[in-house]
Amino acid sequence: MRNWRLRPSTAGAVIATVYLLLGSGLLFVTTRSATPDSVLAFTGGYLLVTAPLTAALGYVLATATGRRQRAASPTVHPDDAVVTFTADDWRIDDANEPAQRLLGYSGETLRGQPLRTLVEPGGSRWYDAFEDALTRGALSCCLAIRRETGEHTWVALGSDAPAVDGPSQRRHLVFRKTKAGFERRITRTVLQNVSDGVILLDHDWHLIWGNHNFERITQYPVSDVQGQLPPFAQAMRNNPALAAEITQALDHSGIWYGRVDSHRRNGERYPLIGNITRLSDAGGNTRYLCCFADVSRLDAYAEQIHQLASSDALTRLPNRDYFAGELEQRLGHMNADTDRCAVVMLNLNDFRRINESFSHALGDEVLAQVASRLRSNLPDGTLIARHTGDSFLVLLDAPTDATDAALVAEELKAMLASPFRVIDTRVTVTTSIGISLFPTCGATADELLRSAEAAVGDARRHGRNNYRFYTEALGHEARQFIEISSDLRQALNTGQLRNFYQPIVKADDFGVSALEALVRWRHPSRVMGPDEFLPVAEESGLMGAIAETVLDNACRDIKRWFCDELSEARIAINFSAQQFADPQLAERTLELLERHGVPPARLATEITESTLMQNHATAGATIAVLREAGMRIYIDDFGTGYSSLSYLRDLRVDGLKLDQSFVQGLPKRKADDAITRSIIAMARALSLVTIAEGVETAAQASHLRALGCDFMQGYYFHRPAPPSAIHAHYRRHDDRHQPRLSQ
Repeated sequence: MRNWRLRPSTAGAVIATVYLLLGSGLLFVTTRSATPDSVLAFTGGYLLVTAPLTAALGYVLATATGRRQRAASPTVHPDDAVVTFTADDWRIDDANEPAQRLLGYSGETLRGQPLRTLVEPGGSRWYDAFEDALTRGALSCCLAIRRETGEHTWVALGSDAPAVDGPSQRRHLVFRKTKAGFERRITRTVLQNVSDGVILLDHDWHLIWGNHNFERITQYPVSDVQGQLPPFAQAMRNNPALAAEITQALDHSGIWYGRVDSHRRNGERYPLIGNITRLSDAGGNTRYLCCFADVSRLDAYAEQIHQLASSDALTRLPNRDYFAGELEQRLGHMNADTDRCAVVMLNLNDFRRINESFSHALGDEVLAQVASRLRSNLPDGTLIARHTGDSFLVLLDAPTDATDAALVAEELKAMLASPFRVIDTRVTVTTSIGISLFPTCGATADELLRSAEAAVGDARRHGRNNYRFYTEALGHEARQFIEISSDLRQALNTGQLRNFYQPIVKADDFGVSALEALVRWRHPSRVMGPDEFLPVAEESGLMGAIAETVLDNACRDIKRWFCDELSEARIAINFSAQQFADPQLAERTLELLERHGVPPARLATEITESTLMQNHATAGATIAVLREAGMRIYIDDFGTGYSSLSYLRDLRVDGLKLDQSFVQGLPKRKADDAITRSIIAMARALSLVTIAEGVETAAQASHLRALGCDFMQGYYFHRPAPPSAIHAHYRRHDDRHQPRLSQ
């Protein structure tokens, strides 16, 4: 006789399992019929169970409802059904009226019938149930009895003390109608309809029962597997480590949860996630309740998510994060004394122009073709990744020395130099390449990537379309670059940038005609010259923000310092290439002037030749709007940029500024003299004024005046100074026509 009940520890473990499995849906199971001494103590309440555990907990509830802690003897109420039978042959001797109503039989029909008449034909638990009731006395178990009509009714069974009547011993069974049948029907329905597979195994892990989803998931009918090891149990027994893990967990807490591989009837392998709960009775007999879910789809989704997170959708290459992770993993298996590898970073020079000149769609196709060439020309298994928009990464596994890496860099440069054909367009790109070597340039993935990026920057600064190795000096420059860039961003937000001004004088009388605004940085802890921070600003994309700050400062200085003695002097502002790429530049500039109450005629703007050519599409419209509003437009550093002069014909500008490289050789250097004469003559023919910058001697000033230059600027006249110093000088000298301004 086996009376299955959960041990208290097992019950707790099953309850804990509610929170350990995923699922959806809710099940409410009432236990209002439970006695106060119920094993699981759910009396008078409701138990809320998540769907994946309904199988396990449903079975436990059914068992707990059917197995009560025994009292010495039930209290027999007048309405209780009592059946008397003889102990030697288990035949019914008598049944009271409540028993006849409950069982649906008349007393005459029952008399002389065996007790098994009351249970379902073929049932095997009735003897155990009756024996348990007779032995323990209390309403000790639940049983479905069969009425005369064929329907079933669930009753609780008990017994009072045995009575003796004549030579035969008579026993009494007490039947009390219970709700257990309804609860078990709920549990059975839930077990069959939960989305997980649920099975019950015997102590040898052979299948006793399984629900519909067990059949759906495994493709095995329950009838074909009953009495045998189910597929996952076979896999568990073939994996000693897993079997030991499960056994240890069951011995420790009565429950195991985790992942196991199994197979379907057609041989297909698939992963399961679930739990196994050990159920034991007082005699040490064991059953295993298993709840599991097929997570093969979840694994497929996880793989898709991993692919999306670790690859670049455009080029189908791994992304930077994947490259860094893979590199870090490989470095972990390398010996710094004997092993070598190299990180090669390729940057496509001026790729932004391709997007702007053609289209982003064409640019994307070029990037895809670059990736295809890298895959096709590098050895199979080479780790290639897309780093950023126009940068790629290659990992060289075993270069013998720097020479090997240099040869690969040359091959990559040549490979990408061939034109790319996109539809009917031929596109040519050049490549700047940076190389970092393990272990000299870094011992971690992050260090090697930073070193390669610093080397790329060095390659760009040295003419582009070449390669550079990382050096310690580059590391120092890179760290300094990051430090200056960070401080500069803070300076823009805290007002550390100030304007200095340098006068531009007339060539005939040296009278001040304009003031060029030059930015200076009042760094809180160090002296920071413009030659040090402006290149960093250019590369960091901060030139636009700095130029706007200079313009805002100039408007304030005009209102405060340059509204009396210098009221007719224009303030010249340098606009960056980043600003001219913005088609809203003119509109934003005029709005700022209006906000400060400064007329556009008080300002002039200086634009380099390279800026004009880089932003030819937007420059013409921007210049036209600003000039129409009253601003003067000058070409800065003339003669050092693009050789095409067609923009002088097409763009409406007011003058040219001769670069100081031509002025410095005057008056002795013949080549500089010839170039200067030519520029002044061309400007005069085009009705443009000329401004010579970098004038430092009286001889240069005199020679430029003789050549017909209109305006001059340089240390010979005045060094750049704060607006207060410029204002103070002209307050002392009512006549602005000073041959040379004091410093």
